Amino acid sequence: MQQQLTAIVTGASEGLGKSFTIELAGRNINLVLVALPASGLPELASFIRKNFSVMYTTWRLI
Repeated sequence: MQQQLTAIVTGASEGLGKSFTIELAGRNINLVLVALPASGLPELASFIRKNFSVMYTTWRLI
C-alpha cells in the first residue's frame, strides 16, 4: 500500500504559497492550507476543489 503525502503550506493564498499550493495539488499531494483572514483562502480552496482530486483543510490564523 502506497502512503499518501500531505504538505502544510503557510501563506497559502498569496504569492509563493499559492504557487506551491497549486504545484503540490497538481502532484496529488494532500494539503493543509494556512493563511491570514481575508486573504483569499476560500477562493483558493474552491479552485483546488474544482481542479484537483486531493484532500485539503484550511486554517485561518487570527
